[in-house]
Amino acid sequence: MSEAVFILLWIAVLFLAGISFYLPVRFVKQWEGRWKWVAPLPLVIPLFAIVDIIIGKIIDPASHPLFPFEIIISCFFSLAATGIVVLIRRYTR
Repeated sequence: MSEAVFILLWIAVLFLAGISFYLPVRFVKQWEGRWKWVAPLPLVIPLFAIVDIIIGKIIDPASHPLFPFEIIISCFFSLAATGIVVLIRRYTR
């Protein structure tokens, strides 16, 4: 893999991770009532992936060779879950 592709991959990982963590935190501050407790639930997806990667690396350093892709995928699922929470909130009010 060329160095430019590697750098772009890490920029994508950091961007998606930042958005995936920023939106639920913003909604916790913005929303009221029960939605304040539902808003951070999408954070569980990337946090679980990160914990899985860390534990896997501790047990076997050769595991998870494609961990940036695992983080990107978990961030996509987190963004999708955040979108679903936003849509449910909007249409049940």
